[in-house]
Amino acid sequence: MDDEEQAPKSPKVVAVAAGPGIYYAAVREVWWPLWLSGVLLALGFFCLVVGRGVIDRVPVLAVLLIQLWLAAPVAIGAMASAGAIWVVVLAQVHFKSALPEADSDTLTQWVSVAILGGLGWLILGLLSDKESPLWPARITQNAFVSSFAGYDRNSHEFQAVNEPLVRVDPPIKGWSFHARLRRAWLIFNTFR
Repeated sequence: MDDEEQAPKSPKVVAVAAGPGIYYAAVREVWWPLWLSGVLLALGFFCLVVGRGVIDRVPVLAVLLIQLWLAAPVAIGAMASAGAIWVVVLAQVHFKSALPEADSDTLTQWVSVAILGGLGWLILGLLSDKESPLWPARITQNAFVSSFAGYDRNSHEFQAVNEPLVRVDPPIKGWSFHARLRRAWLIFNTFR
């Protein structure tokens, strides 16, 4: 079974788990977790841009760099999770001072559900969906197709770029990280 048949949960888990830590650190005026998230965001975008830029020359390095791109959406998810916590806490403080306790608790719960539900649906859903445009397998597959379009339809290289199954020994099936590396090596070896 291809290891990307099911959408991996680890990027979403890391983003959700890091959010409270970033929020807690910011409340304590410790800013390094927020800075680290910003660095991971920049690093992820850098890896994506460089990976897509070198895919036609060094496809193996490009696959590795595009895989590291996941740092950016995880950083965005972590910062969004911390921001959602911050908004919920602000709403709770505001509602407690403006409304009776029973009404403020109910309204805080509604705000919490709306914010966290929206966050989960928009950002964290994209991190766990294997068909998401953020997922490295899709990015790599699209970059392969756009960079290596001129192969003969019967060649292994054409299969490595366009087909879910490459008929080599052993066969390459799917677009898992290991399969993408093998596909990249197959393409790279045709250039030598």
